[in-house]
Formats: sequence, C-alpha cells, structure tokens
Amino acid sequence: MHTSIQRSTRTRKPAAAHLSATAAKLVEQIQTEARDKLLTELSAKDAIVVLHGFDADTRVVDTNSARIEIYDRTGNSISLYRCYQEPEYWRNSENMVGYWSPARWYGDQTMVDGTGAKWKRDLGVHICDDFGNLVQVAE
Repeated sequence: MHTSIQRSTRTRKPAAAHLSATAAKLVEQIQTEARDKLLTELSAKDAIVVLHGFDADTRVVDTNSARIEIYDRTGNSISLYRCYQEPEYWRNSENMVGYWSPARWYGDQTMVDGTGAKWKRDLGVHICDDFGNLVQVAE
C-alpha cells in the first residue's frame, strides 16, 4: 500500500520583507561582502569551486541586538554576534587584555558548493559605522 503526503504550496514572502529598509540593506551588505571575500580567497586556488548563493525561498534572517543570523535550507549561513559584557575568561588572559568592546561584532560564514561540501571562514571583527554599515576592523 502506498501512502502519499501532500504539502501545502503556500506562497512565502522573502525573509527580508519584514525588516526595515535599514536592516534589509545591512543584511544584503553582509551577504554580498561575505560571499565576495570568500570567492576572492577561493579564486587563488587551482580548482574551480562553484558556490551556491542563498536560496531566496528558504532564506531566514534572524536578528536581535546582539546577534544576526542569515541561513537557508541548503546549508549556507552567516552568523554575527557581539558580547555586551567582557567574557570572564578574557579578563584573566594576557592575550585578550583590551580586546573586548561591546561595539565589536564577530562572525563566521558557511557556503555550500556544487558537490555539497561546506566552505567555512571566519569573518573577522566588524564594527557598525556612523552610516549603519558593518565595516571590518584591521587587526
């Protein structure tokens, strides 16, 4: 006996539709810059790698004042976060003295290629400039 399950075909609005214009601009900037940097790094390699962009139908944007997450069902993701209080283990570490700031955003990116392999990279440290753009901090 064969049982068939039919899923509803409701229309979904793009994930950024519920964001303000400023937030949508920031999300688009994060996605574009992160993907461009990763593609630049990969272009220096001998092999050709095709990375899939975010799937517009399954992309989710989840934000709050300390976290920005963008991900889709295919496995692509960008995660940014910041800490409002200095982590205890940083206070006791010589290497981390003076490094923490509540304005710094840290993050990572995962992109999926045509074979399903995941490519991960650290996005470095970013701050939000006077115009609402995230800019990388030179370290």
